[in-house]
Amino acid sequence: LPVMMANLLVLLSCLVAFSGHACYASIRFANTYSSNMVLQRAPLSAHIWGVSSDFDDPVTVSLGGEQYPAQVSGNFWYLNFPPLKQGGPFNLTATGTQSGSVTLNNVMVGEVYLCGGQSNMQFTVLMGFNATEEVADAARYPQIRVTTIGQTNISLTPLTELIALEQQWTQASPASIGGNIWNDFSAVCWYFGKKLADANPGLPIGLISNNWGGTIIEAWSSPDALAKCNISSKSYDDNNDFNVDNDDIKDSNKFFNDDVDSTLPNPNQNSVLWNAMISPYLSHTIYGVLWYQGESNINEALKYACMFPAMIQDWRAKWVNNNDFYFFFVQLAPWSAGKSSMVPDTRNAQLVALNLPRVGFATAVDLGDVGSPYTNIHPRDKQDVSARLYNAASV
Repeated sequence: LPVMMANLLVLLSCLVAFSGHACYASIRFANTYSSNMVLQRAPLSAHIWGVSSDFDDPVTVSLGGEQYPAQVSGNFWYLNFPPLKQGGPFNLTATGTQSGSVTLNNVMVGEVYLCGGQSNMQFTVLMGFNATEEVADAARYPQIRVTTIGQTNISLTPLTELIALEQQWTQASPASIGGNIWNDFSAVCWYFGKKLADANPGLPIGLISNNWGGTIIEAWSSPDALAKCNISSKSYDDNNDFNVDNDDIKDSNKFFNDDVDSTLPNPNQNSVLWNAMISPYLSHTIYGVLWYQGESNINEALKYACMFPAMIQDWRAKWVNNNDFYFFFVQLAPWSAGKSSMVPDTRNAQLVALNLPRVGFATAVDLGDVGSPYTNIHPRDKQDVSARLYNAASV
């Protein structure tokens, strides 16, 4: 939003919230930040921002006993930390001259990854092989912090904050990793984090599960990325049903979207998930992205070969403080996709992204699961997928 409009919205929200009573001074962090979170460590610069009720009120941020002056623009304040050494836990406090203070507790500094894509990234630990043992084992990894965005964020315009959040930042535990199926926590994301933690004792790790089953790459791409492939920014589909061609995908969509609000707009519209789920995280410094998506774009291999690297380049160009973050993707597993399927061509299209720097992949072509109770498009062996992603990240 333009600054003037955003400032007006701050004022209006204050008036509505207090129903005509005087608005008291207040300051807050953007809603993608919370206690238990992880800030990205050096050599990158972590970035935070927030909102103050007082126009141009000077803001000071403190972390681990150090104080930093934030930059202020109207009701917004933001800060690029100098590169921070890994460590914690810390209290993170923002204090305004007139607007009071707010503190986030148990904040760590370490490595941050965003885990995006569709249902095989949304697929949770509780649904996979050895679920009981894996959930219990989460108690050994308190240095890993997790957050889940959920499947309720859709917007026709770019947002700076989330509409809703399934799981705020929390320490890894059996409760936070073994939540409800399809909700929390992403199996591929979690097992990658465990591998990273095992190889780096003491390293705090932040994992952002940011995905939506059954979605096409166009929904995750900005209008700029779409334009690189001569795709109009007009919506891919204007109805309120998932628009995919494969019957197996349609069946699985019905399965894992039973709990999704049917009144929401179709997530398979151009840029709507970019707007609502990626744009709010552009201000978070990250180390890398894990990506598992493509099933909903089968039979579109030529377009995918353009869209996938275009999306990666566009994300990088727009992300704060790290315009060449690592990007690791999963090459699609097999499933009964029908006689007309071009899954092998889609796998080949995925590989075009390897022409970009700092991109790697893990193949799942040998990890099919015809007996999966979640339909065979969702193989339960996510441990091997994540191990391969970790190996790609270790090269």
